Amino acid sequence: KKPTTLISVAILLMASFGLLQAQTVSTTPVGYRTDTIPAGNNPYAPTFVHADSFAGSMSSLSESGSNTIITLDNATLTASAFDEGSIYPNYYLEITQSGSTEGYLFDIVSNSTTTVTVSGLLASGFSLAGTESVVIRKHMTIGDLFSGATGLNLSDTLKFFNSNGTFTQYFWDGSKWSSNFVNDDTNRVIYPGTGFIGVFSQNVLLTSTGYVKTTKTKVPLYGGAINFVSPLAPSNTTIGGLNATEALALSESIKVFNQDGSLSIKDQYFYDGSKMTKDFVNDHASDGFNGHNASLISVGSDKYITFPAAYAVSN
Repeated sequence: KKPTTLISVAILLMASFGLLQAQTVSTTPVGYRTDTIPAGNNPYAPTFVHADSFAGSMSSLSESGSNTIITLDNATLTASAFDEGSIYPNYYLEITQSGSTEGYLFDIVSNSTTTVTVSGLLASGFSLAGTESVVIRKHMTIGDLFSGATGLNLSDTLKFFNSNGTFTQYFWDGSKWSSNFVNDDTNRVIYPGTGFIGVFSQNVLLTSTGYVKTTKTKVPLYGGAINFVSPLAPSNTTIGGLNATEALALSESIKVFNQDGSLSIKDQYFYDGSKMTKDFVNDHASDGFNGHNASLISVGSDKYITFPAAYAVSN
């Protein structure tokens, strides 16, 4: 069964005429899609984000230890509304200011009525000035993504790969996702632009809804590790649409997998210094790419890839 995607009334009309890529809309589009994920091993990634909980700009920032305290301009937040949970962060702050830092995101540790404390050193580590436009969103979790899914069986598994080359598995126990069949890991975060491998004993029908991201997304890639990533494109895009040529070094590659549960490689693309190619001769930038099909990007050193916005919002 092919995935079905409906992106608001305006975007739905566009869907009849081809790829939904780099379109311009006047309001933030809301998305809905259904996917049948085959039995077996399948790379998968969410294509939506949660609605903005706050949109505005910073007025200043101050680093403290390994965190940064951000003062938000004219903010009237509810104190502690965005505080991290006991195991996982609940919300993140993302830079939406157009420019080289657009798309960076940082987990929120805590907040007051006018400030948020985030993990990371935004000035010294990311060259932020403290005046950029930002949004705050709730993290997408595995519980969010699989809410209402049908076809799950006991011990079906989600496999997430870590920056140090290890992986963590989460098992379905009939009511929750757990790494050890005891702890409740339903709030395990799926960071924007990242994916996982789902290992299912039968076909799983997954229905997801959310907001289409209208700004760029920076996704970390780790050298020597397994990086399953996806461009947050709710419909289809292209290999060129991944913006990989701006991030990858010579011979670093993207592996795209068949969506049949076999975990077999459909295509492998290499950066040859000027283009993404399968044969080191032809330019394969126009090859189609399913937005929810997480691909494996192999790099020699830590870096970020910047995925373009799926849609641009007009003023």
